[in-house]
Order: sequence, then structure tokens, then C-alpha cells
Amino acid sequence: MASGGYVVTFREQPADRQALVSPDLTLPALLEALDHTTDGLHIWDRQDRLVYANARVRHANEAAGTPLRLGMTFEEHVRSRLEAGQIPDAAAEPEAYLARRLQQRRPGGRSFTARLPEGRWMLIRDQRLPDGGTVTAVQDITEMKRVQQAYQDSEQRFHDFVNASSDRFWETDTNFRFTMVVDTSAVRRHPPASQLIGKTQWEIVGADPDDDPVFSGHRSLLEA
Repeated sequence: MASGGYVVTFREQPADRQALVSPDLTLPALLEALDHTTDGLHIWDRQDRLVYANARVRHANEAAGTPLRLGMTFEEHVRSRLEAGQIPDAAAEPEAYLARRLQQRRPGGRSFTARLPEGRWMLIRDQRLPDGGTVTAVQDITEMKRVQQAYQDSEQRFHDFVNASSDRFWETDTNFRFTMVVDTSAVRRHPPASQLIGKTQWEIVGADPDDDPVFSGHRSLLEA
């Protein structure tokens, strides 16, 4: 994360991970279906040579000037993308990037993000196959990144507004009880913010809004 921390997610995998496959499913039908998936898919054999690439990833590489060909090694594929300038983060040290990418790929089961020159972002995952081969899946997460950045920008603006304020800043729930209180001025106000959480303004001062005209009017404004 931007703060330097990490988000760790866990996905429970069922004990039986075998797919439901009918004997009526033919190889041509399966290949046609894979061409219509939203992810790009490469399959590499145990010598790390390309044996399959679906339409999405073929078209993407052709558009980038790094066409795929059956039999090419994964290292050749990465080198072609480096030479074409398709990996901006590797521009300074392409050989070091290549070494890291090959090392990262060996154990399988790992995911990472990559930025493309045109500003798009990809989520890439290498998964080992039982025969020693590897499936590399590529998912476009540009829109997810855009939403994430917009959220971070919005959150930063919120903090900027709070920090620029010279007063106490708070949030209440639907019953007008404090759920968040921030003292933005250098001099902390009384009572301390910790004593306000879970209470209404009139409870804090011991007033009854049904009898007190000031808090009666204030509660009416809040309800409106």
C-alpha cells in the first residue's frame, strides 16, 4: 500500500478442485471458449516453451509489437517485451528485471501487478501445472486501479479539509450520537474527544431537548 503496509487476503479452496467436464466437450470447443475469456492466457510446457496463447493475449502482444509464436521460451517472450519498451519499470535495469521475473516465476502460485507504457495496469499470475508446465494469466485491472486511486485522492482531500479546519470536526450516527471526533486545532478542546463517543450533544451537557429550547431547536435542525 502507499503507506508502506500490506493487505493480505485469504481464499479458501475446496478440497475437491476438479472441474466439471463432460465427455462431450471437445478440444476445439474448449479453445473457442478460452478465446472469449476476459483474461489473457499463456500455457508453457515443462521446458518453458509456449504451447498455447488465447486470442486476447495474442492480440495484445501483436498490438504491442511483441508477437507470440509457438515454441518460443518464456525468457524470449520477456526479452522481446523489454526490447519493445513494454515494461516501463524495467527500463533502468532490464537484465536485473529479467532475472527477478524468472526467479519469481519458478515456484508458481504468485501474483504481481505490472504497468504498461500507455498507463494500463495488469495483474499477472503464474500457476504450475502437474506436468511441470505453467499457466500465465493476465488480467486488466486498470479500472480497479483508477477507482483505488480516486478513493485515495478523496480520502487525502478529506484529511486536508480536516487539517485545515481550526475547529472540532465530528460525525454522528442516525441517532445523533458521536461516532468520530477529531480535534483539528493546536489547543485540544474540552471535553476530550474520547468522552464524547456514543453520546449526543445534549447528553454531554445534561440537557433534555424536550425541555431545553436551545437543544430542541438544534435537534430539529439535525432531524431535518
